[in-house]
Amino acid sequence: MSSCQEEFPLRFETEKNPSVGTMKIFSNSSWQKLCTSQWDEADENSTCMAMGYYDNGVFANYTWYAERGNASEMSTDYNCTIPTRCQNNLENKQQICKVPVRLNGANVEYGGRVEVFYKGKWAKICRNKWDFNDVKVICRQLGFEEALAEFIGSDIKAEGIPFAMSDVSCAGEEFELASCDRIDGKLNIPPQCQADDKGSQALCQPKNQKVLKRDELYFDIGSKEKLHCSIHNKTNHARWVINRRKLEITNSTSERIRAEDNGDLFIDDVQLSDGGIYECQRLEYVQYYIVYINARFTEKTLDQQTFIAYTSGVIGCSADGAPSPQISWSKKGGKSLDPKRFTPVSNGSLRIGFVKPEDNGTFTCTMKQTKGPQRVTSKDKNILVSVIIRPKVDISGASNLIIEGNSVNLMCKVVEGRPEPQITWFKNNTLQGKSLSLFFSEIKKEDEGRYTCKAENAAGFSTKDIDISVKVPPRVTDELRNLTIAFNSTFIKECYLRGDPQVSVNWTKDGVPLNKTNTLVIRRATFKDKGYYECTAENDYGKANSSFWIDVTVSPQIIEPPINQSVTDGNSVNFSCRASGVPTPTLVWVFNNADLPSDINQFNHEVESFLKLLSVTKGMEGTYKCKAKNKANTSISSATLRVYGKASAQIVPDQYPALTAGDNLTLTCNVNEETINVTWKKKGDSPPERAKIDTRLNAGKSTFVITEVVKEDSGVYSCEARNKLGFLARSFVKINVKAMQSFNTLWYYIGGSVAAAIVISLIAWYFCKRRRTGDVHFSLLFQISLSEKQAIQMEPLNAEVDEWEVAVNRVLLQDVIGRGAFGAVWRALLSSPNGQPGNRTVAAKCFTPTAGEEGRKCLMREIELGKLIGENVSPNIVKFMGCVTTEIHPILIMEYLPCGDLLGYLRKCRGVRDRYYLGEGRAQDLNNYDLVLFAKQIAAGMVFLGTRGIIHRDLAARNILLDNNYVCKVTDFGMAYQSFKYGHGNAKKGCLPIKWTAPEILLGELAGLSTLSDVWSYGIVLYEIVTLGGIPYDGWSEGMVVAEVTKGYQMPKPDHVDKKLYDIMKRCWNRNPDFRPPFENLRQRMDTYIREETYLELLDMGAYDKAKYSRVEDLGDEDAGPSEEVAKKTSAKRLGKWASDRR
Repeated sequence: MSSCQEEFPLRFETEKNPSVGTMKIFSNSSWQKLCTSQWDEADENSTCMAMGYYDNGVFANYTWYAERGNASEMSTDYNCTIPTRCQNNLENKQQICKVPVRLNGANVEYGGRVEVFYKGKWAKICRNKWDFNDVKVICRQLGFEEALAEFIGSDIKAEGIPFAMSDVSCAGEEFELASCDRIDGKLNIPPQCQADDKGSQALCQPKNQKVLKRDELYFDIGSKEKLHCSIHNKTNHARWVINRRKLEITNSTSERIRAEDNGDLFIDDVQLSDGGIYECQRLEYVQYYIVYINARFTEKTLDQQTFIAYTSGVIGCSADGAPSPQISWSKKGGKSLDPKRFTPVSNGSLRIGFVKPEDNGTFTCTMKQTKGPQRVTSKDKNILVSVIIRPKVDISGASNLIIEGNSVNLMCKVVEGRPEPQITWFKNNTLQGKSLSLFFSEIKKEDEGRYTCKAENAAGFSTKDIDISVKVPPRVTDELRNLTIAFNSTFIKECYLRGDPQVSVNWTKDGVPLNKTNTLVIRRATFKDKGYYECTAENDYGKANSSFWIDVTVSPQIIEPPINQSVTDGNSVNFSCRASGVPTPTLVWVFNNADLPSDINQFNHEVESFLKLLSVTKGMEGTYKCKAKNKANTSISSATLRVYGKASAQIVPDQYPALTAGDNLTLTCNVNEETINVTWKKKGDSPPERAKIDTRLNAGKSTFVITEVVKEDSGVYSCEARNKLGFLARSFVKINVKAMQSFNTLWYYIGGSVAAAIVISLIAWYFCKRRRTGDVHFSLLFQISLSEKQAIQMEPLNAEVDEWEVAVNRVLLQDVIGRGAFGAVWRALLSSPNGQPGNRTVAAKCFTPTAGEEGRKCLMREIELGKLIGENVSPNIVKFMGCVTTEIHPILIMEYLPCGDLLGYLRKCRGVRDRYYLGEGRAQDLNNYDLVLFAKQIAAGMVFLGTRGIIHRDLAARNILLDNNYVCKVTDFGMAYQSFKYGHGNAKKGCLPIKWTAPEILLGELAGLSTLSDVWSYGIVLYEIVTLGGIPYDGWSEGMVVAEVTKGYQMPKPDHVDKKLYDIMKRCWNRNPDFRPPFENLRQRMDTYIREETYLELLDMGAYDKAKYSRVEDLGDEDAGPSEEVAKKTSAKRLGKWASDRR
């Protein structure tokens, strides 16, 4: 065709058979059919050669054909003419060209991979259905005499060439491959062929060899085999060639494959690679052994395999052998495998492109191995395929409208899934549970959210979400019940706790609307906020309301707590506790955290409670708690009671024999274990310095020794024993020391007596004269002692005089500074004893004869009381300094307080002077601090008297004296044991101070007499202080006071006095003594006012009414006389004791 003016590309258009097709020529931009009217064999040969085929099937290198696109770049070199006219035979004329084949990829020319030339390229043949008959055709077409095997044992080079033919099925008698059934074309090659590097193989009998014998042997892997070469010649040994590899003859047993010189070949532990052709060669002869390795399934082929539905997978099945076995698949049940889903792969496995649940079952992997022309073996492997299905779930059980409180059961329904999946519930990615259902017995708003059901098995997991929205009808607060709130506190409460959608609220109080917000706020609650409240909450899904009562309370507060007290065994003591609160608190006492003993009495009065402990014993020592409780709260305050035994003292001997100067004096004072201090005195002063005192409290005694006494050692000696509370016990002994008798001494005493009589006469004459001129100082004529009937109940004296006695010549009276019921009070000078220099200004209370015998007795009792108080350590009690009792007119000596009495001082400070005030203190503007300090000091003094068991009975501002620093000191104890009668209220006139006296005394209820009777008087003193010396019950007669006070009357509150201070006064004036506050409580309260500076609130002195309290003469009207009942009671009883068993 090369003689044509242009070159025409040719193409061979085939269908299934690559060597049978229609020849076309490219002309005028398209492929045209050839006119075959004159077509002959030469034309066919020419076109076949032009396409790369040759008539004898041998490839011509100079006519290589390469396809690019759809056009051919090759044309023939022969001259040809293109028919311009073609009559009626333009039919497709088919021609058959021989298929070129070759053996390639091995090192031998008679064996290797079978390749075919297809569309200008060499390609492989898939081993699918390849067997020995196919090899016979290939060997015949290539000019070999016989075929030896369908595989070659030596390695085959892969070279990466494509497949162009598959499923070759020759009968073995064909002359060329083109005559065999097969599948041609790259697009038609089964997929499993693509991964086969080696392709179909053929081994032909070499040319020009004398073959004596040809045998097939079948070995198992791992077996031990022997091959014997039957060619034998004594002079020329055989040699073995295995797959073209020469094997050296050796007798060593260490080689796995070894040949011996006798021609035997041994193979130990047969391997897959041992398959192939074994040649036994001797001279020009050869004997062939074709060794087949029996196929077997590999360990990778598992009996059970699992796949996930709706995915792809590979059922693994592999086998090895020589030649390699061919594997086919089937499924039990007779159903054919869909080629669209099931595709065999090169290693024998079966790929499932899309696994379905019905693929679950048993698949059979069939292994088929051809072994030469006569032998084909096959073996089945059953593989149980389990198809697991990834779970798919759905959720049910939730309606569109869910109301809080409803029961909801969310069900996770498994639509599919194999094996049975595990169910897990999540809420907003938080684990909720592991069950098919999620149950809410009463669903809440907090349960709202996105719920996820997760189903999971070996195939995977899937989830399903559902959004739960909970609608909430209003729900009112559970705390909206009857409530108590603290006064002045803030109360905040919400009407409803929850509600969705929005809730409307309405609050009312006692039926009156308040607000429409959810929160009710009461700030600084008052009693006006008490009432009946109701709240109503409503939304689209419900309505709720709640009504309740609010009560405003004040938590209990113990405003006057019990105070710690110490008492001597056998005495009595009271505890008091006062509390405030709304409602009124209940007061309860406990002792040592247990109930009160039966012998302790409790009295309650309004907001006060009192404990009365009579005849205290050691067993009553402990902690007493006062509990104040109301519905708002409980308040507790406690006090401790300490009980000490009495001290005792006894001098032995109690009557000491007379001593002569030069003798030794030895006294022993026996004391008890309660004694903590022992003091020896002589005539009330310190003993002589020569005295030796040895006190041993652990031995219970103190020894007093004076060696070589002199006459001046005569006198009364005392031993004083004190306990921890200052309780004093004394024992006295009188010592008389005689001088050495002489004649001169006897005449001295006779002359001295005469001289003394003369001196006494002159003194008597002098005082009588002074009495007539009105300038009497005092006269002491007779010495008398108190009779037992006149004495009060005290510890007995062991001698007629004691250490408090002062010689009358040491007292020099100067000026009268006051007058009392039983005498006058003088400023006096007290000289030092024993003629020593130095004087001291004192106050001397002297008996006036006009007071009568009763007055003298009262003064003597006051003196004895001073002795009992002793060396007073209290700064708020006038100090007792001594007495004169050996004369007919007794004298009481006490410290001198220059600023006078409190009543006169208060009046002086507001510019008013009364006739009783003779003090030297300057007037000043008194403020709240001064007045509260006066009240505190007076209470402190009365506390001290209470610890000594003393009842004053005449406590009034006139009986309070002021020292240089204006410190208050309680004085005038004469009324403590005076029998009384009605008279004017001014005690300075000698009558009972009606206006200051407690009602139990006015009514003669002497069993109720105690220090609490003095508390009543203290309340009157407070009135005097805050009114700056005002008159109690101003304008009332004594009889009117008695009549009204005994019926419960209390003076009204002065306008300038705060309610807190007035409340204290009212409590002092309680009709029941047990409900009056003790003095220690009063002292602490005044001290608190001062420390916390709250005294500023107690008095408004700017509002003080001077005109109202201007009258100062407190003479009163003439006594109107008591009622018959009162007179009968008071005349029938006398005060037999001044020291009560109650404090």
